[in-house]
Order: sequence, then structure tokens, then C-alpha cells
Amino acid sequence: MSAKITLRSGKVLEPNGGVIGLNDGPDFQIHEGWDGGYEVFDPDDIYNPADILTIVEAIEVCDLMIARWQEYKRSLIESAQTSPHTADK
Repeated sequence: MSAKITLRSGKVLEPNGGVIGLNDGPDFQIHEGWDGGYEVFDPDDIYNPADILTIVEAIEVCDLMIARWQEYKRSLIESAQTSPHTADK
């Protein structure tokens, strides 16, 4: 994944180091890089509109990150099946 992520809405996210994470609940805040984050739109609490995601955009980020983790998991499984140096063998 490149450092820039263009959502279907046209909004461009530029997470530090290309890293997007999610903290443990119950609030599930989306974090990026080492010290930033994206807030999901709340009409009662607008902080920085450039960093606010609509609910649809937040769902798209979730789908992108789920796909990325699944791709990584597949690569680990493939590596474990072909490597004689797998720790669990």
C-alpha cells in the first residue's frame, strides 16, 4: 500500500509511514502513523474537517485494512508452508 490512499469520495489520506491502525474499543479510534488520527464525522464535535471521515469513508478504510491484513496473513501461510525455518514446525 502506498503512503497515499485515495478513497472513492476523492478524499486523499496520507498516513505517516503508510500506517493506519485501530485502537482497542469501545471507542475504536482510527490512528495513522505514530501520532495522528482520523475522526469519524460527529455533527456535535467538529475538530479538523480535513481529518474527519464520513461513516462511508470510515467503512472503506476498514475494508482496505481488512484486505491488507488478509493479504499479509496469506503471505505468512505461504511462507510457512515452503520454509524449513518455520518456528512452529
